[in-house]
Amino acid sequence: MSTFKIQMPKEMFDPAQFMQIDEEVNIDPIEVGPDTFIFSDPVRAEISVTNTGGAFLVQGKVSGEATCACARCLEDAQIDIAGTIEGYILIEGQDCDLDDLEGDEYEVLGDDKIVDMMPFIISAIMLDLPRIPLCSDTCKGICPKCGHNLNEGKCECTEDEPDVSNSPFAVLKDIRFEN
Repeated sequence: MSTFKIQMPKEMFDPAQFMQIDEEVNIDPIEVGPDTFIFSDPVRAEISVTNTGGAFLVQGKVSGEATCACARCLEDAQIDIAGTIEGYILIEGQDCDLDDLEGDEYEVLGDDKIVDMMPFIISAIMLDLPRIPLCSDTCKGICPKCGHNLNEGKCECTEDEPDVSNSPFAVLKDIRFEN
């Protein structure tokens, strides 16, 4: 499992302190529903951390490229990632107003003062991933009969009328709608 942890420097515990992090991070494959997104190269994480008085505000962006099977033709699809990193790390013993935050929108800084940035990065990536990954917007998919990739040309069976007799929707083919 990939990790990206930073030790918070002592000076960051003064209010209004700021630090910039620019790193390349290796990402393990991410599974979302039936899709697996693979990152062959590290992603770039540009993160700023600001002490807001009772918490650290974590903001930034993550960019890179993932590979996943196209939902239509099953060939490799290159997916550009440009996610937004956002979250809070609460400083224990400090007074911080949590009324506007959900439980999954913040972490609590441990006694070791080490922050794992990976949850922020993974969250940003997952929010940016497409719900239906495609190799291109014009992907024609595969033939439902023979499985031929229609992006590579027509197959033999597309010339024939499709057999819909065993389809539960076959009864709908004779319905006529009047204006």
